[in-house]
Amino acid sequence: MTFPAFFDDAPVIRMRDGLAKLLGTARDGVIEYRYADAARLAGHSCPTVAGAWLSARAGLRALIPLALAGSPDATARFGPAWQDRVRRLLIDHADDPAVVSVRRVN
Repeated sequence: MTFPAFFDDAPVIRMRDGLAKLLGTARDGVIEYRYADAARLAGHSCPTVAGAWLSARAGLRALIPLALAGSPDATARFGPAWQDRVRRLLIDHADDPAVVSVRRVN
């Protein structure tokens, strides 16, 4: 998927997420969101999506501190184990009917 070049110049939202670090999703706990992510999720880009992006950025800056406390020891032990479980679900059991089952409800 390609986006207009100016998307790369739009402000970036950076968040430190202790849970993402703990669970091993973001190695250092910092997640970057770009305007292209918002446009992709909205299915389009327009002044309303751009305004929502800027409003979310301003709100997050005001409400959420960048530093979250967490135990490095817990992260070191729990994160890899948790992500191994995620890997097994996605890779080893993706088509396992004992894990994933969809059926019609009358």
